[in-house]
Amino acid sequence: MFSILLIRVTTRGGGNFRRRVSLFFRVPDFVFKALVYVVSFVTLVFLLFPVYWMALIATRAQSLDFVNPPLLLPLKLDLSPFVQTAQQAAPYVVTSLAVSLVAMAITVLLASPAAYSVSRFNTKWLLNLSIYLYALPSASFVFGLYFIFYKLNALNTWLALMISAPIFTVPFSTWILSNFLSSLPRHYEEAASVDGYSPFRSFYEIVLPLIRPGLLATMLISFIVSWHLLLVPLVLSQTPYEFNFPPTGSLTVTIFATYFDPNSLGSSVGYNVWPQLASAGVILSLPVIALALYTQEYLLKGLNFATKG
Repeated sequence: MFSILLIRVTTRGGGNFRRRVSLFFRVPDFVFKALVYVVSFVTLVFLLFPVYWMALIATRAQSLDFVNPPLLLPLKLDLSPFVQTAQQAAPYVVTSLAVSLVAMAITVLLASPAAYSVSRFNTKWLLNLSIYLYALPSASFVFGLYFIFYKLNALNTWLALMISAPIFTVPFSTWILSNFLSSLPRHYEEAASVDGYSPFRSFYEIVLPLIRPGLLATMLISFIVSWHLLLVPLVLSQTPYEFNFPPTGSLTVTIFATYFDPNSLGSSVGYNVWPQLASAGVILSLPVIALALYTQEYLLKGLNFATKG
């Protein structure tokens, strides 16, 4: 058996004339599969090696960090920097988890009816507005947010971050879900209306279960965006969470990771901070990686469905 390998080449003729030539090659299936595996492996190594190197620095003896040539295997482990950093990061992680989970819920509650309105009631202006808001840099919002929460005496609180985070997640989520709903046939809702269902009941009982992959993809993306917010927490937060209720202190784990920047600590201290910096990176990445691995099937279905829409 043979596979067809297509290569398109653009050639330049006289003047500005260009001609595209398509070249077809018949290659055996095993050669084509081997080529796919090699390209996939190289791409995977390219993407995962920085993560592996970060985890390696966080868990090996510090004396091995600057040896030449670099050691790619953890010959001598030292978990004390990671454990110490994890203990210090606890209040920041709790804040980020709470804010991201609430922002995820708010995003779904706001984006799903907005997307339904766009796809069913011809309110395209709402979609255009959401895309415009998503395109704005986050710095466009921080001064207004700071002024609002300053007047409400809500600076350095979880509430300020929980309300602010959906500003950056709802527009993109509305666009994703509107593609889902545009691909969904209307006859489900028409049949429900014949049975006496109101539009709200049809949306809640008929439409939402049908777009479950899209909802899960939206939830994951909104969680990741909220988890990685940096500028807004920097402006609205002052101290770490004090493990009290109502919660005071709202510094997030992204801010915690910046505390170990060697460029801002001087050469003598910066040399000793690499294990802590790598440990902070691992702590920052672990929840997102775990959530993505757990929901990857739904995420791929959701994004494929949204792209087709």
